[in-house]
Amino acid sequence: MKTKITLRPFSSKNTSTVAFVDLELDECLVIKGITLIEDREPDKYFLGFPSKKGKDKDGNEKYFNTVFPIAKEYREQLTKAVIKKYEETVKTNNQHFD
Repeated sequence: MKTKITLRPFSSKNTSTVAFVDLELDECLVIKGITLIEDREPDKYFLGFPSKKGKDKDGNEKYFNTVFPIAKEYREQLTKAVIKKYEETVKTNNQHFD
């Protein structure tokens, strides 16, 4: 599968989001609303996938992912590719988001 990653770095003291990510899959499907989030440990990141607020079976409000990788291996591969793109983008633009 051919994947094109579009990344927009982001910085705010109110959130641990460091970038917004769009994916284009095989030139036929675009997924927007993915975020690259810095973990509590420095230089550790994970992807946040689009979600929608709803209610669970007990009627409690909860967020449900609307898009997500099924295979653990694909999630890891995608996360590594997005982190690489983020680091290249920040380095190329000589941006520091502290």
